[in-house]
Amino acid sequence: MKRLFVMFLFVLFLTRITAAGNDGTSFADYLFKQGDYYRAIGEYKRYIYSGEKNSADYAYFMVAKSYLLADKTEQARDAFDYIFQNGGKKYKAESAKGKILSSYIGKEYEYSLVLCKAYSEILQISELAYLQGINYLSLNDWADSKLEFEKIQKGNELYDSAYAIVEYIDGYKEVHQKSEVLAGFLGAVLPGGGYLYCERYADSLIAFTVNAIIAYNLYNSIKEHDTGGIVLYGIAGAVMYTTNITGGITAAGRFNNNQKDSFKKQALELKVDLIKILLP
Repeated sequence: MKRLFVMFLFVLFLTRITAAGNDGTSFADYLFKQGDYYRAIGEYKRYIYSGEKNSADYAYFMVAKSYLLADKTEQARDAFDYIFQNGGKKYKAESAKGKILSSYIGKEYEYSLVLCKAYSEILQISELAYLQGINYLSLNDWADSKLEFEKIQKGNELYDSAYAIVEYIDGYKEVHQKSEVLAGFLGAVLPGGGYLYCERYADSLIAFTVNAIIAYNLYNSIKEHDTGGIVLYGIAGAVMYTTNITGGITAAGRFNNNQKDSFKKQALELKVDLIKILLP
């Protein structure tokens, strides 16, 4: 009796799966909800190739969305573009947002901004502003990013996130930066001084030690009238002296870029789940 009951449940399960697979895109939808995006893509494509017309646009859209969630941004953008060019009006705005998001997630921020401008007439004001805002933010363009986020209307589901990002951007003046001029000057005055100023302590110690060794050997060469040593250590000293100046300037630039990237990373943590909000 127990075996018959188990077999009955098993047959019932197979029947449900089969029914789901035959009911349009039901099985593909099930796989999508389970996060099995690659198998979902296969099932949606199988539905498309079957020649069914009822949900073809939906299936194409879900293929594109599955690619995006699987982090296949190039394939996602191509799929969204196909829907935009060949699909009906229902998915026009969604496919445009999908293309923009695919470029943004693929770190093609400038192209994503180009798409924002190209589709500005078919997107909602707040959605367009938010998409442009996160792209400008990713490009370290704080001013334009802030201007876009401030366009988002109160009551919109994107408003709270945008407001938080604007407040965070306003604190940018407090981000610690190093002066490249001062770093170069310190490197010229004291070997390793520029690195020390930029908190690169190991590089500072190495630079100071190498310069001290070269200076000591140059001094001995001059004292002993060793022409070869004077030329050798003189050239080495000149190269190291120049390197100290340029190295300090470069170190300051890297320090500042790291600070900007850290600031940007924390600001972007305030953004919404873009796919969930813009492509529900």
